[in-house]
Amino acid sequence: MKIKKLLSAILSAAVVIAAIPAMQVSADSGYSVTTNAGNGQLVAYYGQYVYYDYNYTTYESKEIKSMVEGSYVSGDTVGHIGHYAWRDGYGFAGWAEKENGTPIDLTSYKVTKNITLYPVWSNDYSNITIKDGRYLNGVFAIANGSSLKPFALREAYDKRAGYAFKGFATKKDSKNVIDIDTYKVTKDVTLYPVYSGVGKTVKDDEGNKYTVTKVGSMNTTFCVEFKAPKNKNIKSIVVPSGIYDDEYNYYSVDGIAAGALKDCKKLKKAVVQYPLYIGTGAFAGCDKLKDIAILTYMTDKKAFKNCFKNSSIKTVHCYKDNVSEYKKVFTKKVTGSSGKIKIVGDFVGY
Repeated sequence: MKIKKLLSAILSAAVVIAAIPAMQVSADSGYSVTTNAGNGQLVAYYGQYVYYDYNYTTYESKEIKSMVEGSYVSGDTVGHIGHYAWRDGYGFAGWAEKENGTPIDLTSYKVTKNITLYPVWSNDYSNITIKDGRYLNGVFAIANGSSLKPFALREAYDKRAGYAFKGFATKKDSKNVIDIDTYKVTKDVTLYPVYSGVGKTVKDDEGNKYTVTKVGSMNTTFCVEFKAPKNKNIKSIVVPSGIYDDEYNYYSVDGIAAGALKDCKKLKKAVVQYPLYIGTGAFAGCDKLKDIAILTYMTDKKAFKNCFKNSSIKTVHCYKDNVSEYKKVFTKKVTGSSGKIKIVGDFVGY
């Protein structure tokens, strides 16, 4: 109950208690950095790599040896620590070499011996909320005037091939990033990760093309829309809910672009798995495509506006339980079809 109460009070579901103590480090493997929670609790960044002694099984630890980048040797800088400290009614201001000490700059602090670091607290603080992040999704109480450096925001994000974490913006979907190294906390703020790579074309294992529409979501980090088939001569198509590229990176398929399958004259069979939308005229000119299977729980009519415009589709197949909802969504008026759309709840599989 103690852990549940703490989580509900201060953190989102993406931040968990780092409650496992020090890993033993042999003398010849390098120096260790131990963090002591002091009057607070140690809180791990979700997804950060912090090495623990897995023989420890309780949640009452006040210390943790943080080996984020492996063992430290003489002259190495700490760089960053994969967790921070929380205390009710206070903001975290960084780590110090002694209790009630002055915060040190981890990016330049060099390790020359085994050390223990203690949290520095302040009752003058702001809440920093990180949204749509893979690893630091949550709310952090940070002392006003403090730097964001100790949080290793750059290191916390997926370095997937072809995409670069550019920084954080204070507005959703903005491309203007703040300078993490110089940014000072002065007020409550929400930060959104910014990536390059949106608009990039990726292919599935059959050669169909997709366009990256979003990068950085916590739930589905890389989103794409179906853009075009491998060629116009296809006879069947399955637009899946997700794909892997040739480097085995996963992408969530959110929908189908406008005109994506236009003029695929030989296309007779199409299945669309769980689309959030289908663009205008996605199947225009597909003269042999009379039936289509669409599996979706999206009931917003705007998501399918004119999706059957200039197409020959007459029947939509779906799961039996969805028939009543489909009859409201896939109408002639909504889809832009040339005639009434028949809804058949006979879909059982592929």
